Amino acid sequence: DRKALLEYKSNNKNSTKQEYTAPRTEAEKLVADIWKESLNIEQIDIFSNFFELGGHSIKAVNVMFKIEKKTGKRIPLSALFQHSTVFEFAKLLNIDSKISSDCLIPIKPKGNKTPLFMVHGAGLNILNFVNVIKYFDEDQPVYGIQGNGSKGYENWYESIEAMAAHYIEAITKINPKGPYALAGFSFGGIVAFEMTRQLKEQGKTVSLTAVLDSYVDSSYYYSSYQQKKLVRYYDRTCRRLDFLMEMLMSWKAFKKRYNAKKEYILKQHFGHNNTMTEQEAIAHEQFVEADRMVNVIVNRYHLKPQDFNVDLFRSKDDDHYKLDPTHLGWKRAVLKGITIHNIPGDHLGIVEPPNDKVLARMLQDILDERHLNI
Repeated sequence: DRKALLEYKSNNKNSTKQEYTAPRTEAEKLVADIWKESLNIEQIDIFSNFFELGGHSIKAVNVMFKIEKKTGKRIPLSALFQHSTVFEFAKLLNIDSKISSDCLIPIKPKGNKTPLFMVHGAGLNILNFVNVIKYFDEDQPVYGIQGNGSKGYENWYESIEAMAAHYIEAITKINPKGPYALAGFSFGGIVAFEMTRQLKEQGKTVSLTAVLDSYVDSSYYYSSYQQKKLVRYYDRTCRRLDFLMEMLMSWKAFKKRYNAKKEYILKQHFGHNNTMTEQEAIAHEQFVEADRMVNVIVNRYHLKPQDFNVDLFRSKDDDHYKLDPTHLGWKRAVLKGITIHNIPGDHLGIVEPPNDKVLARMLQDILDERHLNI
C-alpha cells in the first residue's frame, strides 16, 4: 500500500491540478469526516497528507480521541507518521487486534547516511518533529523515539536509565555497529545524554549528542530526594530574586511578569478550559499526564558528569533557564565541552516554521561533517 501511495504521488508530482479521490469505504469516510472536522476543511482527498493539510500535535490528539470515541479503537499518535493519509489510516480501523506501537518510529527510514535518532520531549510523542524532518537531505534516515514502555504506557519505566536502555535496544536493531547520532528535544536531551553514556560504556561510538533547548537542573547532580528538594528551593529563590531585580530595573520586564502572573491566577482560580478549545483541552490533559510520568523518573535521576561533549541547540528568544542562560546547565555535565548553536524562536518555536528549517540544516551539516570519513 505504501508503495502504491508513493507511485501515486510520483505520478501526480508534476500535475498542475490533481484529481480528487473521494473516500470509498466506510472506514475511509469515517476517517475523512473526522479529519475534515479537526482540520476545519470541507474536502479531503484520501491521498492527502494530514500534516500538509495543516495538522499538528493538538489536532492529532483530537483526531485520535474522536476515532476512539466513534470506534472504540485506541490508536497511538505515532501512527499518523506512518499512516498520514486517509487511505493508509483507514486500514488501521480494519485490524482486529490491538494496535501496539514500539518506541522507535521510522519517520524517514530510507537513505544511506548514518541514521539520526530523535528523542521525544516531555509530552512523550514525536509530533514536534513533523516539520523538521522535511528539511533533511533525501538520503538522510531519521527515526523518532517516542515515550512508550515495553508494553505501552501501562508498564512505565522505573528510571531514565531504564528508558535509555530500552531505546538503545531499539536503535541497535536498526544500526547494530554504529556510529550513533542522537538528538533529544527538551526532556529528551537528558535521555539522549543518558543513552550516550550507556552506549559509550558498551564500547560504541556516538558521533552526535544534540540537546535541543534542553537544560540540566541543578538537582540532577544529587541522589537523595531531600537534597534535590533543597537545591530546587534554592534555585527557585535565586530565580525569583533575579526576576525581582529585572522588574525593578525595567518597566517592560515588570509588565511582562505582571501579565504572566495575572494569566496564571486566572487559569488557577477560574479554570484553564474556559479559554481552551476542545482540541486544546484534550491535548493539555494528555500532556499533563505525560509530564507527571516524566517528573517521577526525573526526580529519581542522578546525573554524573561524563567524559564526552554535547551540541547544545539553544533558542534565541527564550530565557526559561535564567540561572545559566549560556550553557543551560550543561557545562558541568560534560567534561569535553559544549558546542553552542543558536536557533531563532522560543522553546517550542525552534521546531516550528520557519525555524524548523534552520534547525534541520544545522543538524544535517554537523551530521555530514562528523560522518565524512566513516
